[in-house]
Amino acid sequence: MRIAVMIISIVLIVFIGFQSCALSFFGGFIDEETQESGSSGIIVALLFAFVAAFALKFPKVSMVFCVLIALISFSIASGGIYEDMYVWGTISIILAVMSLFGSREFKKKTEK
Repeated sequence: MRIAVMIISIVLIVFIGFQSCALSFFGGFIDEETQESGSSGIIVALLFAFVAAFALKFPKVSMVFCVLIALISFSIASGGIYEDMYVWGTISIILAVMSLFGSREFKKKTEK
């Protein structure tokens, strides 16, 4: 589970980062709020980097970052401009559950 969380997080870093950079750059042509939403998405992508970094050795820390990402994503999406954040928040909750199972697996592995 921990390896899957790490790999999925790395893929999400690339995808959300690209999408948010494009929204931040081209959103400036539309309006200022769209550009700010893109910048918030970049922060979410950077937080996914922490999820990937801690997934193998500290899965509970990874789980905490996933919950934080979900809270941030849902608050961004509730603004109505960058509604893709609902998807990233939901995926983040799924990764948090996977990290929870990964922490149990890691605990069993280290006890032996």
